[in-house]
Amino acid sequence: MEKLEGALEQWPYFFESVFSLVNAVSAPLCRYFDPINPAVTQLIFHGLPRMSRWREALASRESFAATVGQDYPASFKQHLAERQAILAD
Repeated sequence: MEKLEGALEQWPYFFESVFSLVNAVSAPLCRYFDPINPAVTQLIFHGLPRMSRWREALASRESFAATVGQDYPASFKQHLAERQAILAD
């Protein structure tokens, strides 16, 4: 995450202020954190303001929101629980 933080520099997206292929390819990483307990997510992104800004920029994109169904949070949590993942709570 720290390496990605450095790559974001001053823009909301990787390498520039417009959404590009590198953002589209990296966006699924961001998606995994959405259903996780917000307290845990805050700890993960603590001290990473650029990554947090990037997640917010992605979340504001209609195209990003439309990439998964409304059942995604519950489905992902079930997936974590079935695998007894630490983040399943």
